[in-house]
Amino acid sequence: MISFNALNGLAGGGTLKDLTGPAFRDLQRALAFLTYSPGKIDGAYGTNTASAWTQFRQDLGETPDEEVSGTALASLGQRTSAFDTILAAPAPDKTAVQRAIIEACKVAGLILKTQQAYVLATAEHETNATFEPVREAYWIKNPEA
Repeated sequence: MISFNALNGLAGGGTLKDLTGPAFRDLQRALAFLTYSPGKIDGAYGTNTASAWTQFRQDLGETPDEEVSGTALASLGQRTSAFDTILAAPAPDKTAVQRAIIEACKVAGLILKTQQAYVLATAEHETNATFEPVREAYWIKNPEA
């Protein structure tokens, strides 16, 4: 399980610049986990993190600014928890993996069937239609040569 402990108990209020190093770092990690791009995970305020946070808030239907609202923090926690649950669940066969990918797409905000189909097609292609982990260049006998 992935945890963002420094965000636990934050009530919201203030702005991104008011967060402490560990809380800010966990905020960056959580945004990255949810496919937003906060830039370098360093616990320091920066424009990439500010952009990722405002995009996250906009996707929630909130004003896209740097306010750290309690509702945005709660949603961040709920979404990371949902994503973590999906990733931790067993996927014993191809169908279960496909269902998990679709659920992960939904958590990430990819709700259109065409978006989900694209992600599934990419996973299918990248795994040689097995939906199982593969070693890069597995078809080459000696990839180091």
